[in-house]
Amino acid sequence: RSLSTFMNAFTASDYTMCPFSTQNAKDFQNLLSVYLDAVFFPCLRELDFWQEGWRLENENPEDPNSPLTFKGIVFNEMKGAFTDNEKVFSQQLQNRLLPDHTYSVVSGGEPLNIPDLTWEQLNIITRTIKEISEQGFEEERIEALLHKLEIQMKHQSTSFGLIMASYIASCWNHNGDPVDLLKISDKISRFRQCLKENPKFLQDKVKEAKLSVFSAVDSPIAPSDKGMNNFLHGITDEMKQRHREQLFAVNHSHLTNASNKYLSAGQCTRGSAVLGPENRNIAKDPSWIIR
Repeated sequence: RSLSTFMNAFTASDYTMCPFSTQNAKDFQNLLSVYLDAVFFPCLRELDFWQEGWRLENENPEDPNSPLTFKGIVFNEMKGAFTDNEKVFSQQLQNRLLPDHTYSVVSGGEPLNIPDLTWEQLNIITRTIKEISEQGFEEERIEALLHKLEIQMKHQSTSFGLIMASYIASCWNHNGDPVDLLKISDKISRFRQCLKENPKFLQDKVKEAKLSVFSAVDSPIAPSDKGMNNFLHGITDEMKQRHREQLFAVNHSHLTNASNKYLSAGQCTRGSAVLGPENRNIAKDPSWIIR
């Protein structure tokens, strides 16, 4: 229970903000502890993934023959975000202006691709971060990446200026020194020296960034009153057909069992099912028609 007057979380391309407010001092400390615990000690349970990420469920959880629908908090939020033409344009523009940056991807998840993610894959990411923070990086791989950077700087193509502009734009926008950013050779030399003096330099940086705690426009855009219908078609009929064989390898009984498990856990008032290529032992049911 809380006396909060506001609680939410906003995810941007390179940060997540968790604003909350309350008029009670004790409640403020309580909410602060809850948010800090969620950030630094995340609990990546499978049931949470079904609710927060994506899932398929029957419109009527008690009727396994009722039509299937895509559900999930993140999936629904991103689906709603891209119903606005301005949002679609700004996202595509940002992705292309900064192709080698975190801004080159949809941070909240591309609705058409969200169903490709499984709970197991999410755990692999967090386990990999944990292993890196504990075991470090392979020396040969570090040297290969540094060599690649040096070669890229020496190979000046006709788009070299544009590439460099994209490289420095983000930091320059935040009052960084663009001239200093261009001294890449000096930075590589300094990086090598840091590795020589401290073999665990990268591991320390991973820990400093607190990553280990999370071990857990191909064509022009034109205004159209049919944009919403086209988008909805892409995330319904088209998506279901594309993922029919790859993701929907479950049958009615498994869907019902998963729904009952989800409901009994008290996480949601509706049923849900885990779907994905990891379910290799589940026999496909050819009689299951996705509407």
